[in-house]
Amino acid sequence: MIKLFASIALLLCICCCINTPKDITDPKCEALSDQSQKDGCYQEQGIITDDPAYCEKIVGSDFRDRCFFRTGIDLSRRDLCEKIVQPNDVFHCLAVISRNNSYCELVDRTDRKDKCYYDLGSTGQLSSCSMINGSFFRDNCYVTYAYAKGDLAPCEKVENPQMRKTCYLALSDKGGWSDPGTCDMIPVQEYKDECFSRMIASAAKPPT
Repeated sequence: MIKLFASIALLLCICCCINTPKDITDPKCEALSDQSQKDGCYQEQGIITDDPAYCEKIVGSDFRDRCFFRTGIDLSRRDLCEKIVQPNDVFHCLAVISRNNSYCELVDRTDRKDKCYYDLGSTGQLSSCSMINGSFFRDNCYVTYAYAKGDLAPCEKVENPQMRKTCYLALSDKGGWSDPGTCDMIPVQEYKDECFSRMIASAAKPPT
């Protein structure tokens, strides 16, 4: 029984330590007399260190929101997303950490909604790319996905011809033009030929 009470006490102590925000200060931030500069300093510290305690020191809502947005995503913490004041940023943050694009639909600005879908699509949820309204960001989403995932299939969805070529050549470029097999994967003969040409040119360059 004593061991049980001791275990419960330890668990409660751990929970309290986790949920109680620590008070943290940074001398160089505190030395700044302008509040906006001080907020910017603490925002930078919070993002660099992924420590939301720095975000708590911020007075201005814009700096504070950006700090919690970034740390919330980096740490995959819903509670940090919910500290954000602006609803669009809350939904965007929740969408990214939950990998759920239904949150993006709640964003009421088209440009922000597109960015929300882009962040999901380009990092692995391909279906989100197709939901982007602006063609430039939609194309870029497919290109970024292809580069990150090594999958050229989405390249055929790219509307802009130059970006489509970039998409098809992405894997070869990523590999430093060292694997001819990546050129063979390109279904468009024109881009496949250019891929092999670039690979030959790269091989012919003298080592630096």
